Amino acid sequence: FRKYCEEKVAEEANEIIKKEDIKHFTDGLDHKKDDLFTIHYPVTISQSLVEWGEDGTNLKSILTVADKGLYDAKDNGRNTVFYKGTPRSVGVKPIKYTPEMLEILHNHSLKKGSTDWWAYKKAVGEKGSAEALEFARNTLSEKEAPKKK
Repeated sequence: FRKYCEEKVAEEANEIIKKEDIKHFTDGLDHKKDDLFTIHYPVTISQSLVEWGEDGTNLKSILTVADKGLYDAKDNGRNTVFYKGTPRSVGVKPIKYTPEMLEILHNHSLKKGSTDWWAYKKAVGEKGSAEALEFARNTLSEKEAPKKK
């Protein structure tokens, strides 16, 4: 999205400006009154990505982390995306945290001595959490499989 804004927003906005015949209403340093308004520079944005559970489990905590990340993105030169975690590699199965999945993960974490899934995930790292997720997926699949009569 950041790259799209940088490459396309000014171009698309200029098309609309031209179509709607939007003009400057006063003289300026680089334009005369009634000249067609034109954007001569790319539109850039800074973003912060947060992850539910890792960065918080309620709106207030998520927004606090996102806000801090936005300032970090701007401090790192603007037109950047800030994410404090490790980006997932392409091809990793997406995680659909259903209530059933979370219950299995939470119970699994408790059995392993952790307080909850999110603490366990952080403690065991990528490999341990991948194993726990595979366990949870298999458990769900077994529950969903039709029972023989």
